Amino acid sequence: MSEAPDYDYVDYDDNRDCPQCGGEGFVWDCFDGFCVNAEDGCDDCTRPCPECARSKREREKADRDEAALKQALADALSQPNGPTKEQA
Repeated sequence: MSEAPDYDYVDYDDNRDCPQCGGEGFVWDCFDGFCVNAEDGCDDCTRPCPECARSKREREKADRDEAALKQALADALSQPNGPTKEQA
């Protein structure tokens, strides 16, 4: 029996364009008949893409966590193996 595909899965780590904005970083919520140019988007309806903002925050947090881990490892490796004279 074959396994059903997971259509809800989205992998943002493979450098594909954002599914909401296509990599532009902005989305438009224009209504045909109410906006000047609903096809291309107008300045009044333009807002930052929430998915791009979320993934940017996650990447920044991962970078901070990685830097903190590297610093903790460097600090641990720079310590002598035994107690120092002050600790004894």
